[in-house]
Amino acid sequence: MLLIPILMFLRPCLISAQDIRLVNGLRPSQGRLEIFYNNTWGTVCDDSFDILDAIVVCRMLRFPKNLVNVQPNAAYGQGTDPIWLDEVECNGAETSLFNCRASWRNHNCGHHEDVGVDCDDPSISGTCGGTYYRYGQIASPNYPAYYSNGMTCTYNISGQSNPRVCLQFAFFSTESGFDFVRLYDGQTTTNLLKSYSGKTSACVCSSGSYMTVQFTSDSSNIDQGFMAYFYSECYLTYGPSSASISVRSPLTVTENSSPPTAITC
Repeated sequence: MLLIPILMFLRPCLISAQDIRLVNGLRPSQGRLEIFYNNTWGTVCDDSFDILDAIVVCRMLRFPKNLVNVQPNAAYGQGTDPIWLDEVECNGAETSLFNCRASWRNHNCGHHEDVGVDCDDPSISGTCGGTYYRYGQIASPNYPAYYSNGMTCTYNISGQSNPRVCLQFAFFSTESGFDFVRLYDGQTTTNLLKSYSGKTSACVCSSGSYMTVQFTSDSSNIDQGFMAYFYSECYLTYGPSSASISVRSPLTVTENSSPPTAITC
């Protein structure tokens, strides 16, 4: 296993929605992410910044969270002020970036790595299955438009070296009792974890580093389908003993009160 040293965290006072902004985008819901700290606006490095971190940003700014996307490598131009944050690690349930693990004012980034966030990306549309790795999002075909009748779509998710895969539904609306999303433990459709139809906001984790998701629709009515975020989970090590992140619905994190010494992936 790979042991990643935990960064030293230096957190400022509570960040509110007034202390973050998206700039240089074509609309208010997209742009370079900036944080107001110490009377100065600064940027956030794209190292480790993923969909779960972007969800927290969009939640703080009160934008929809159904079509969230991360834009790395200064996609909205390079900032000129300090880089305040690096190695941001949210679980997606936080109400503020303050509640996420991050390295404050200590980074190895340049402004060419300024991260951007799009809270309403129209380019995101669901596909019928595919293979996915570590973290990201999946959606039913044509999402957020309606899916078609007679579909069978299989999404294969690999956590790679991480111990398990977790999936959280951000939107779910299918023809109840007829169109289903089934979650399976492993790389095949043998070991059923959960089956959903109609409405749900469930969070489900696999027992190993693979999860298979299968969406099926019958030949009658249709609906908008689903969109879900997935990520692969790490374990936190606390000195001589260990504890794991505990993921439940809605997403929460239960951990040792002492600072962890390493992340094991």
